[in-house]
Amino acid sequence: MSPRDLPSGDVTFVFSDIEGSTRLLKRLGEGYTDVLERHRTLLRKGWTTFGGQEVSTEGDGFFVAFEDATNAVRACAEGQRLLGREPWPDGNEVRVRMGVHSGLAAPHNRDYMALAVHQAARVINAAHGGQVLVSAETAGRVEFGDELSLTTVGRFRLRDFDEPVPLFQLVGPGLHRQFPPVRALPDQGHNLVRPPNAFVGRESEAALVISLLGPGSIVTLAGPGGVGKTRLAIEIGVRVADSWADGVWQIDLANVDDATLVADAVGDAVGVGVGGPNRWADVLDHLRSRNALLYFDNGEAQIEQCAHLISELLRECAGMAVLLTSREPLRIAGEQIVQIEPLPIPGPDATPAEAVLSPSVRLFLDRARALRPAFALDTQVFPTVARICRRLDGLPLAIEIVAARTAVLDPSAILAGLDNMHGLLRTNDRSLPKRQRSLDGLLDWSYRLLSVEEQDALRRLAIFGAGFSVEAATIAVADGSVATDDVPELVWSLVDRSLMGTDFTANGTRYRFLETVRQYARRLLDDASETGPVAERLANWFLDRLGPWRFADRTWIGNVAIDLENLRSLVPIVARRDSEVAQQLVCSIGLYRDVSQA
Repeated sequence: MSPRDLPSGDVTFVFSDIEGSTRLLKRLGEGYTDVLERHRTLLRKGWTTFGGQEVSTEGDGFFVAFEDATNAVRACAEGQRLLGREPWPDGNEVRVRMGVHSGLAAPHNRDYMALAVHQAARVINAAHGGQVLVSAETAGRVEFGDELSLTTVGRFRLRDFDEPVPLFQLVGPGLHRQFPPVRALPDQGHNLVRPPNAFVGRESEAALVISLLGPGSIVTLAGPGGVGKTRLAIEIGVRVADSWADGVWQIDLANVDDATLVADAVGDAVGVGVGGPNRWADVLDHLRSRNALLYFDNGEAQIEQCAHLISELLRECAGMAVLLTSREPLRIAGEQIVQIEPLPIPGPDATPAEAVLSPSVRLFLDRARALRPAFALDTQVFPTVARICRRLDGLPLAIEIVAARTAVLDPSAILAGLDNMHGLLRTNDRSLPKRQRSLDGLLDWSYRLLSVEEQDALRRLAIFGAGFSVEAATIAVADGSVATDDVPELVWSLVDRSLMGTDFTANGTRYRFLETVRQYARRLLDDASETGPVAERLANWFLDRLGPWRFADRTWIGNVAIDLENLRSLVPIVARRDSEVAQQLVCSIGLYRDVSQA
């Protein structure tokens, strides 16, 4: 080929190469040479049919120049169709990625020395096997008039381009259409979708997490379902995206029900080819030289696999960092855990001015006004809203769902409806995952992730009306199906999974539920017909220690004070099974009241 055979002026360049060629070589061995030559023959047919001129052929790739942009894109379509129809040996499909870009260029010594060539190489680097990506410069020159068309895939930051580049995908009969995200950094530097509503009440947590994130770090946002971990993580990701050269990438594991698919989920998010037996190795190769933040959402769905893969990722890829949201930590070296608690709630004596500064009330107001702009927190309304927030323990998802009810209910009706909390806490917001459209759905998700013994413990611990000790928990939980010695570990596991909290304010360590979780677990206890037996077992244990005949000193008074709400909550349940035990509990409560008020 002589230099004059190559087009000059406004030239359209096509680059192609085989995706996963190394893996293909390992699988085919000596047979790879025949496959490579057949691939070259098929693509050359496409190039020559539409007037393409080969500039070079190296390894498994082509560099081709065209005078006409439309012909260049048609040649790519023809090449992909020929490859797709070919009966490759043993089903080893040859998937070729192609990139097309146009610009001013002139041949020199059987080659091109032009910026447009380097830019075309960047376009192909963003493509996947079977995909044809076209730059905006080429797309503006193309005129099809038939079944082929170009569809936008977004704007991306590519090296050798001064500004973010709009990229288009070639679509039409005989061409693959579904691919993972483009292998390039989006214009915004992330693949996060920021919710349209305001970010409320987490500024200190956001600042803390941002200060902890850096190359090689792993930060876990741990907390119960509905506490706002995902909302916080997305806000953090958007804020820090510009500080990571290769961006921030979200991997949602909520619907990954097979541990072996976690690597595929990561590969899809960061744009690493199609699935295969060595997908994780390909992901590590892709990320080894990059500086990016990976955000794993809903890590509890595959916690063991996450722990394994993230440990390896940070060991192999020095420029990477991980942000994880989960109801339980990974428990791996280097993990920094930030516990995300419900939003602060106003105290019972808060004034309107004080209440409106409470993050939980601010969240309620913001979400209520989104649907009812005239909603005001006046002197009549604020006590009710404050009580709603306290009743919901400051849990953001519950507050958001309830606040949406202000479109059809006044706050007093909402408060009354919380007696049937799980019936009220539902939303039709289709922007939320199904499991987050009701509090029951969210808690069902958590419950299914527990072992059978953990499920037993969660149900039976709901018998408590307030905080409880591990000794009391052992009495409530242990029976023929759960061993006494196993109960402490079960309690601690439920704490790890953010279904219970720890209270260090009383005399010794005690444990407590969010009221929303306790009511959910209590309904499960009732459905399992365990409420009566558990209550009776616990009531007798309390009477052995706190019965009225035990009254002697301040120690008794203090112990009753600590468990007073638990004793009160047991009385109506036990009364239906053993009136004498219930009367003895009432006597202890009455004696305590008389002594403490004396």
